[in-house]
Amino acid sequence: MGKQNGVVSVAGFTDAAGSNYLRLGYLVFDPSSNAVQHNFWTWSQRDYPVPVNSGDVYYCGE
Repeated sequence: MGKQNGVVSVAGFTDAAGSNYLRLGYLVFDPSSNAVQHNFWTWSQRDYPVPVNSGDVYYCGE
């Protein structure tokens, strides 16, 4: 890989309540000991939150 650090993310989204999740992590490679340290955070959605209008509108089209 040639790098000492890496980032990984995994997500799953469905229409079923309580089954959406996101996992964000980072990897630290130690070539001297041939080891990898993995740290991560996980978020999950347990219900359907009420939408909130932030007032921000973004246009990403042409």
